[in-house]
Order: sequence, then structure tokens, then C-alpha cells
Amino acid sequence: MNTNYIQTNNTSGAVKLINKIRLNNSNKWYYIQITCNGVTYDIKAFNTWLQIFSDGKTNYSNCMDQTIKQYKQHLFEILD
Repeated sequence: MNTNYIQTNNTSGAVKLINKIRLNNSNKWYYIQITCNGVTYDIKAFNTWLQIFSDGKTNYSNCMDQTIKQYKQHLFEILD
């Protein structure tokens, strides 16, 4: 599995890029390492389920059956 790398200081842009990777990996696991606003996060996800979303100290996992709106809101909250 390939890891996608993102580096940005724009939370809104980060959420859009993460969602684009989700769309390109429909019904598959995807991995992302993102540095946003100076913090690096490792993501292991399947569709809208963020099984692992870690900054190395805390895991910001979400519910498995979130809607896309809830998924994006969760991303905004943890990246901001």
C-alpha cells in the first residue's frame, strides 16, 4: 500500500486533499502522512472511517459509519 504525503498550512485545503484521496481509494484502505500547521499526522483509513489518525501522542479515531459531512467536520476539528 502506498502512502500519500501532504504538506500544507491550510486546514481547508488539507481536508479537500484528504477527501480526494478517499474518493480515489473507494472501498480500499488508504494511508496518508500529512503535515498541517506544523503538526505531522499519520492516517490509516477506509472510506470515511479514520481507524488511525495520530499525531504521535493522541489517536483521533472516528466512528465507522460517519456520513461524508461528519467525516469532513471531524477532519476540520482535529486539524485546526
